Amino acid sequence: DSYHPYSCNTCKRGSLQKLNLVRCSGCKVVKYCCKDHQRKDWPLHKTWCKPFAKVSDIKNESDEKVDFSEWTHRREETNIKIMSIMKGDLRHSNYIQIAAVQPHCRRCFRSGRVPGVDLVVCPSCNGVAVCKSCLG
Repeated sequence: DSYHPYSCNTCKRGSLQKLNLVRCSGCKVVKYCCKDHQRKDWPLHKTWCKPFAKVSDIKNESDEKVDFSEWTHRREETNIKIMSIMKGDLRHSNYIQIAAVQPHCRRCFRSGRVPGVDLVVCPSCNGVAVCKSCLG
């Protein structure tokens, strides 16, 4: 079951269907189209959500623009920390995929988790986003 950053983690529907998605209040990454889908996914999601919330404090995430190598380095560090907390319980590759492709601007690599970084999702593919400041 693969992760898609701009769709409901349960039913995989999203902005292409004109749905307003709500982020998980723990990790602020995974999204859902309704509370019922969030509850349904919680038994699996909590395995990743709690470790990610521990290692990825949103207060420490900057809204500064970074280059690709810095962004990649930060993702790798986060993944290593998550794996150490989860003690190797990574049966579902989806967990690392979520950390690696969490919503971010494709131009400046700012995280979509940071307050004030508003991402605009591509209406054609629903697979990439750009922050409003990069759209100009």
